[in-house]
Amino acid sequence: MLFELMGPSAAGKTYFLNQIAKSFDFILYKELLNTSDINNLLKSSSMSGKQDNCEFLHENYINFCIDFINKNLTNCNQKINALRIFLTSCLNYEKIKHLEQNGYITIYDELLLHRAFSFITYSPDIENDTKKYFELTPLPDVAIICTAAKETIKERLKKKPKIPNCYKNLDEKNIDLHIEKSLYVCQIAEQTLKERGIDVVKLDLSSNFENNLNTTKRVINDKISKYKDDLKAQLLKTSASFQKNNTRHILKTKNVFYCSFSTPNFTIPKEESERNSEMIFKHFGIEKNKTKLFLI
Repeated sequence: MLFELMGPSAAGKTYFLNQIAKSFDFILYKELLNTSDINNLLKSSSMSGKQDNCEFLHENYINFCIDFINKNLTNCNQKINALRIFLTSCLNYEKIKHLEQNGYITIYDELLLHRAFSFITYSPDIENDTKKYFELTPLPDVAIICTAAKETIKERLKKKPKIPNCYKNLDEKNIDLHIEKSLYVCQIAEQTLKERGIDVVKLDLSSNFENNLNTTKRVINDKISKYKDDLKAQLLKTSASFQKNNTRHILKTKNVFYCSFSTPNFTIPKEESERNSEMIFKHFGIEKNKTKLFLI
């Protein structure tokens, strides 16, 4: 499961992400999930070693982004930097999707949705190009759009030790223009993503920080609860029978799981199961091994 944050630089997105992450010790997020960590997790999950292939990315999306960068960024250094950043995000997206297949939940703020702010603001037709971008980009489970008032962004920009790349070499008038374009991108993104059917949370990080944080935590918890319910339904269906010799054994007790089990964040209780795993472990002398997992 993937939650993506996006929004104008200096709106407070990264700080907000770090506050969210403190509430979920089983969710991987950017400060924990650098490239080497992702690679180590992929290896530990016994994956195929093909994570650098663009298996989860749509060709139309990639072609649109490359064509846009080539046509609309006139400076060669801008083009190279934009392509480099885009490539990094694509590779990280691929790796995160492989982790997702193995039950990991990730929240990230520098992925494909946010890449729109790296180059779409250079568009001479920002409305149509933004709509096209968000019609093509691969979708997370939840998009969290982080905005702030223009003056708030400008004040936060002044306090940054290093000016973000998108604001470099811009005078005050053009900084204002860039922020206005970024906020307009957020409006179009919200509408387009909702039309595509995913959950979208739009936040104004200018104020009401606790309210924004509680709203986001509630959305994440609701999504995870539904994920658990869906997983339980699949397990219940699978538990109805199992292979035995050349036939299938059908459980005599209906609407129960074959065996109970528990992980730090997901449990099938013994009261809903035909077999009690705790009693089985005791029978074979297996003691509890306390480990911290990032798995649902």
